[in-house]
Amino acid sequence: MTVENHFILKDDLLTLLFHLDDDKISIHSLSMWVKSQTAEQFVVVPREFCALMVAFLEKQAEHNEKLLFNSEKVFDQIEEIKSYL
Repeated sequence: MTVENHFILKDDLLTLLFHLDDDKISIHSLSMWVKSQTAEQFVVVPREFCALMVAFLEKQAEHNEKLLFNSEKVFDQIEEIKSYL
């Protein structure tokens, strides 16, 4: 799996902005909007959560602790994810 770029039309973004009831939008609402605009391919999660998950998977693979994944296949993905952090 490669992290692929996804494009959202400017009109869709403007629609979001102009239909706000307030001058600001919560991260949760933005996350739900991104999720809906990308057919649930993308979500917004805290950076720290992603960093902790990557560290956990690396440690698990390091120690070969009953891996729930193919470490060779996942390590390339982990490196790619780390580039976004």
